[in-house]
Amino acid sequence: MPPLASCLPLRGSVRPTTKQEHPMAETGEASIEGLVGDKLYQQRARAALPILVRQAKASQTIEYGALSRELGMPNPRNLNYVLGAIGNSMLELGQEWGIKVPPIQALVVNKGSGLPGEGISWFAPDASEFKKASRINKELIVNGMLAEVFTFARWNDVLARYGLKPVTAAELIPVDPSQITQMRDQGEGEQHLALKLAISLNPSLVGIEPSLGLGDTEVDLYSGDRVDVHFASLSYRIAVEVKPVNAPQYDVVRGLFQCIKYLAVIEAEEKAEQSIRDCRVILALGGDMPGELRPLQATLGIHVIDRLGLGEV
Repeated sequence: MPPLASCLPLRGSVRPTTKQEHPMAETGEASIEGLVGDKLYQQRARAALPILVRQAKASQTIEYGALSRELGMPNPRNLNYVLGAIGNSMLELGQEWGIKVPPIQALVVNKGSGLPGEGISWFAPDASEFKKASRINKELIVNGMLAEVFTFARWNDVLARYGLKPVTAAELIPVDPSQITQMRDQGEGEQHLALKLAISLNPSLVGIEPSLGLGDTEVDLYSGDRVDVHFASLSYRIAVEVKPVNAPQYDVVRGLFQCIKYLAVIEAEEKAEQSIRDCRVILALGGDMPGELRPLQATLGIHVIDRLGLGEV
């Protein structure tokens, strides 16, 4: 599990230009228009922009596959025109307003590399330099672009300019907090115990290298919480929150927020212990990740492994 690229506080700038100077590398087409129009990719671009604004406000990237699922697109490769239209519109809007509107499409990244597709080069500070850059330098350039996206204060104005509305909390969290608090005192079920033990004995179930060794169950944290499964080495600490195949939707919501808490706590413990281990969290589900919760998952940036059953895979 290589460390994720950090978002360094770098600054970049896009040279004043027009969309005709920016053919998208993935398609080789110079005729991609902005997101205003009746073409299918333009309709999808208008649906995608509020999702990207949601991610920008949360300072989170989103994978191509996750975005395509939210848009109901069977093939993530078809996002090239969609993201190109958004990028062209941000350039045009920047010229209209007399400011720089950052390339918000840089938030969409490949699962393996953690970087945007090659088409982002046309929106980088220097397209030719970006294409020739090493992997490390590309990360630095992209992180600078992301820093501008995350700190841009007018994303709601951008949405309003195109007649779009921001995503609301009610849309992201389709359960009531009272449902979650009522289940706090429920005991551990057999399915939960079985999956927890299976993960501790076979870390590859959740994508963890076996070289990390076996995991420990019910590990106490200084916050008073207990992590279902915990893996530790000289370089890593990984906390796994487990939800069984029969977990209701509100319990999965609880699991997402538990992961946020556990990550904050184990990172704080590392600071207190003067350690520099990389801390991560995983939500392991015996059943399917509910489709209604994938937007929340993307917004919070939680890594989810689902369809584990009882761990017998």
